[in-house]
Amino acid sequence: RDNHLSLNVGETKTVKAYRAWEIINNHLNHIIMPDFHFNIISGDDVVSISPYENQPKTNGGGNWCKLTAIGEGTAVIEVTYDAIEISGGSYDGFYGASDEARTGLFVVTVGENTPNVNFGIDCKTSAGSTTYSKENAKPFDSELDTLYFFGDSGELKLSPSSVDGSIIELAVSHDKGETYIAVDSTNGVYTAPIVSGNNIIRVTTDNGIAYKIVRGDRTELFVKN
Repeated sequence: RDNHLSLNVGETKTVKAYRAWEIINNHLNHIIMPDFHFNIISGDDVVSISPYENQPKTNGGGNWCKLTAIGEGTAVIEVTYDAIEISGGSYDGFYGASDEARTGLFVVTVGENTPNVNFGIDCKTSAGSTTYSKENAKPFDSELDTLYFFGDSGELKLSPSSVDGSIIELAVSHDKGETYIAVDSTNGVYTAPIVSGNNIIRVTTDNGIAYKIVRGDRTELFVKN
């Protein structure tokens, strides 16, 4: 749910990429996949990416990979997919490439302690519900949930806690982990600025660092009588 993977040096992990909305040929109940790309934004001395040798046959490519931890540190990896045109199936047509604001992003830490952090973010509606209320709240899923806002940026309120220690700092990155902005708190509540695309929330405790990806996107309001 957080898009943060913790590994030890020498450890490997098999990773698979998906489209959030899968293209399905109903005649064969077959998922149609575009070509995917894994790109190490930072930390190419921390992790390496190689093809997954036992990848099942698919009509796309690159959606499976093997992630290997090669050195201590932190890496940020982006996942994108190409456009695809489909004919002769249930959903013929052209499907665009991944949007810049909705690319996949995850953080990998190697050889570092990852504390058990509850970021204190709730989605106030659950699947199948249109009611905005705490009763329908569910944890914020980094892959599927988006914070929408009017204007150039929005605000996200977080109340992080950790069973592994005290919260020392909360910071947010708008440039895929290149720089971080520390966020002040009021009575344990942090208000983080969120921009379109992927935002990395970093929580530092006295027992390590935890990360969470929060995707933001601008929306418009139209009123018609």
